[in-house]
Amino acid sequence: MSQARKDLLARLSKLADAASKDEVNSKPAHEEGWNERARLLKIGIALSVFTSLEDFVKRRVIEVLLKLNTISPKSKAIPSKLLDALTVEAVKTVAGRINHAERFKIGDVRVFAMDQAKKIASLADNLIIPSEMALTDNNSNISWALIEGALLSFGVTNPASVMGGVAQRIAGGIFAPKDHFEKATELRHQVAHEPWFDMPVGDMTTHLSTGAMLCCSFDLVLSTAAARIVQGTHLIQPSSTSNKDVALIFVEKAGGRWRHKGEGAKKGKVAADEDLAFEAARNVGGGTQSCVVIAPADARSPCTRWDAPFL
Repeated sequence: MSQARKDLLARLSKLADAASKDEVNSKPAHEEGWNERARLLKIGIALSVFTSLEDFVKRRVIEVLLKLNTISPKSKAIPSKLLDALTVEAVKTVAGRINHAERFKIGDVRVFAMDQAKKIASLADNLIIPSEMALTDNNSNISWALIEGALLSFGVTNPASVMGGVAQRIAGGIFAPKDHFEKATELRHQVAHEPWFDMPVGDMTTHLSTGAMLCCSFDLVLSTAAARIVQGTHLIQPSSTSNKDVALIFVEKAGGRWRHKGEGAKKGKVAADEDLAFEAARNVGGGTQSCVVIAPADARSPCTRWDAPFL
């Protein structure tokens, strides 16, 4: 399993637990001490959600990039934008990091430069050695452009639309990932720059839910797109990925029993508990290139567990 995903899910679980405590609820105005602690807890949780999202996107992109070391640069499945990212864009990022070596904690600039040069030059050989600089930048915080750029590079036809479509299939309701990301960015700015900023408990809960769905939909779309490239050895043109290409297996609790079933199926295979149902779904998904997700109760509930067992 992806370590980035494992860490994210653990963090989101702890944040959801903290968000459910009575300590985040305000009391009458005269309870000033309590209310200030509640305010700080809420904005701390909100900020931690965004930080976790940023960390996950950065790390998951690198994890997926490194999976390209099994294919030839001559593979027809590789989109042009991905080739650009692995070469031209990687060079730009490497140059930026060399110029700010201390900020990026680069101990030996020469070793770093030579190591990255070898990886970038691998595009002229028979096997890709992906540079982890290919789909990143030198900014402290991620932007929607980084999310969109990563998906476009892996051949996703319309990132915002595909992410929104996958999210809608998982939880129902309309999900606008770009709007949610920009709202989360605005919230992070308010927390950082408005000293007395407060937020309703409902807004904090919504922020946690949308943050989880952003990560889930991004992960499942990126993983599917990358797998189609890695396994597209017989393609004669670059791989492309749309909403319909992301296959889903749902793990759910129905009638007091856990089960897994393919999207649209009326019946599923029953297991003794959640973990066994999830593992059974993973076994199926690994062979069918299907993503696995615990079905949330509704569009307002966070995704608590998902996987792409084929990558």
